[in-house]
Amino acid sequence: SSLDGTWMELRVFPSGDNIIIYGVNISKRKQLALQLEQALQDKEDILDSITDNFGILDKNWCFLYANSKVSDISSKVIGKNYFDVFPQNRGTIFEEKYRQAFETQQPVKFEAVMTVNKRWGEVRVYPRPEGIAIFSSEIQDRTQLEKQLEQALQAKEKIPHFDDVIFQMASSNIPKQK
Repeated sequence: SSLDGTWMELRVFPSGDNIIIYGVNISKRKQLALQLEQALQDKEDILDSITDNFGILDKNWCFLYANSKVSDISSKVIGKNYFDVFPQNRGTIFEEKYRQAFETQQPVKFEAVMTVNKRWGEVRVYPRPEGIAIFSSEIQDRTQLEKQLEQALQAKEKIPHFDDVIFQMASSNIPKQK
């Protein structure tokens, strides 16, 4: 870079007792390269800000991308086969649904106990021509609430005239007009 901000590519050639210097202004190319670098960093920041686990696999099941939620060592999984990183997922609903999305080229959504942390998760798989994109988020709290609600509804079924009792209790708390 020169003092005025112009980027030059210089080539020096020997010519007898002299040298020939050939220069090309590469400011536009350098500016585009810096813009591309910034755009790539912005993309990385956006993907890392996703609160879900997010990864992209190629058609050979190798990681093209994994955000920091997937693994503390997300940069070390790039290029590695998914089943080498997560061997416990081979032969599970995860493999079945991932293959389904890739083979049918249709999005797939399912819930399962995550093999890594043994907590319930919701997984969304989106096909891409060259692989799949996977989003997964923990839903442990939601599934516990749903289970409690289901148990309460089952308990309600066992109490005869439950709705009448609740109505009578509620109506007995209404102040009477004088």
